[in-house]
Amino acid sequence: MMKKLFLLIFIFLFLISCTKKERKPDISNISLNIKINRLEKDLFLENIENIADSLDVIKKKYGVFFDLFTSGIIRIGHSNSPEFINNIKSFVTDYTVYQAYESTIATYPDINDLEKQLTKAFKYYKYYFPEKPIPAIFTYISGFNESIIVGDTFLAIGLDKYLGRDSKFYKLLMVPEYLITNMHKDMIISDCIKAWALTEYPYSDSVNNLISNSIYNGKIHYFQKCMLPDAPDSIIMGYTKEQIEWCIKNEKKMWEYLIEQKLIYDKSLSSINNFTKDGPFTKDFGRKSPGRAVNWLGWQIIKAYMKKNIEISLKELMNENDYQKILLKAKYRP
Repeated sequence: MMKKLFLLIFIFLFLISCTKKERKPDISNISLNIKINRLEKDLFLENIENIADSLDVIKKKYGVFFDLFTSGIIRIGHSNSPEFINNIKSFVTDYTVYQAYESTIATYPDINDLEKQLTKAFKYYKYYFPEKPIPAIFTYISGFNESIIVGDTFLAIGLDKYLGRDSKFYKLLMVPEYLITNMHKDMIISDCIKAWALTEYPYSDSVNNLISNSIYNGKIHYFQKCMLPDAPDSIIMGYTKEQIEWCIKNEKKMWEYLIEQKLIYDKSLSSINNFTKDGPFTKDFGRKSPGRAVNWLGWQIIKAYMKKNIEISLKELMNENDYQKILLKAKYRP
């Protein structure tokens, strides 16, 4: 009888442990097939004199993004302006821009992998948010101006910002090393999902302080992980493996420092930016720390909140803007 009792207890505990493990949703029955339109290929024609003949087709194909691209990103004016044809010719024949185009085509001769990865990520998005539309996806090159552009109906990827850590352009442009670290193709999908989340769920709280910003950014990272469940934490955060290990090792110390220095509810913009914005390191945590380290803490708070409140759905989490409430209900204890 005792052996049977122990066996039943073991099975019961095993089943409970299984239910507590995070499981990926089944997206096999979700119909979606993302195709990416490549603006850079449509613009950089073999015969640039044909650009005028192609313009109406290009404008129809890319919709509102095209004028945003020309007037807001590469800043050559609206496509209806009389000087536009000459301006677009100047852009695509610029020596540095054309070199960037050639490097982009060499790095991304096709984008089948990106299409597959984005399809998978947005299938998870459709699972969690079935009522939400899926954006059209474009690629472009901008002369190294923008990485990801998001509109109401589109998401566009600046491929010249993802040419790889060894790209000669980034050194010539004197891009900081901590930014070059993430300028490679493995970061594209994570950056896309992050950018989409930031625009779909912008920061909103009646109180703007450090902990609210930390938890908000943690909420964005939690969203990324739900859309990219197989991605390592380093890709979600834009960290190296060593930086993730540093955060894990120093989690308690970081939290204790914020409490002891009474920074948790600090409302100064400079303090919030020092802890949550990108940089080579987080100043108060030392030169070995990664930048934005407080956002990693915010992600751990969100994980604790969702673990302790299993009835909360991802949709409810993303619509929750009371970050003090999240902190209290998370009962965060690093």
